[in-house]
Amino acid sequence: HFQTEIAAEFVEKIKTKIPPDADSFAILLEGWEKEGNVAKAKTMFAEMVIRVGWSPENMSAYVSFLNTLIQDSQADEALKFLHVMKGKNCLPGLKFFSNALDVLNNQNDSAHALSLWEIMTTNGLIPNLVMYNSIITLLCKKDEITNAYQLLDEMPFNGVFPNSLT
Repeated sequence: HFQTEIAAEFVEKIKTKIPPDADSFAILLEGWEKEGNVAKAKTMFAEMVIRVGWSPENMSAYVSFLNTLIQDSQADEALKFLHVMKGKNCLPGLKFFSNALDVLNNQNDSAHALSLWEIMTTNGLIPNLVMYNSIITLLCKKDEITNAYQLLDEMPFNGVFPNSLT
């Protein structure tokens, strides 16, 4: 029995008397993220949205949920949720995108990395040098040289300049 399961059972028992707040959901979602339990995270996330709605103040919960999906190779799902979150004005910040890119790089998943990149950059988030190097490296490993050159060319327009690693 994992600790998150015990906490979730407790919340389940008391939620009719004391409804869980956004912080309670965030703690549970962080637990499911650490344990890698996607099914429980999906259920918890759905309940959270129903009970407390959407708010940028709930970002830590959203990020935990998205991380759980991406770490479980469910980037398609994560991208769908990112589009919904954008529509609710709840898009995560650069730190989430940087971490997600690292995971996708480790999974050798250039298609989802490019989709994630597009969501990030079309919403005003400017990647840093480490992020550019990460995605360019991934694209080169996958022999997607045209995409790699395109990102290399756009770097200076975002105030980021290639280094020897790039």
